Amino acid sequence: MCSPDSVPGFTAVGYHFGKQLHDILGVPVALINTSWGGTRSEAWTSREALEAEPAAAPVLKPWDEALANYDPAKDKERYAKQSPLPTKRRARPTRTCARRLPPRRRIPTGIARRRSTTR
Repeated sequence: MCSPDSVPGFTAVGYHFGKQLHDILGVPVALINTSWGGTRSEAWTSREALEAEPAAAPVLKPWDEALANYDPAKDKERYAKQSPLPTKRRARPTRTCARRLPPRRRIPTGIARRRSTTR
């Protein structure tokens, strides 16, 4: 049985969701955590939603400052100084069928005629 102490690396929302399902259904519940960290919430939350939430003010202030100080010409210059991507691409290996069928055997014409007449 899991508890808050035994699942420190699991998502808290997932833990409480599973616990609620277990309490309601009365059966064991297995959850798989496939979340991937690394994205900031403001990247996938609308500005209107962030403005409606007072706790998001510290997030919006640096974003507004960055937008106010943004210089497209400076950004283009910085981009031009970056090393270009390699242009030479490795050739992909050709795909071949793992098991080739043997060539089809041809029946000589005379034998084919004899077979059809004997039936």
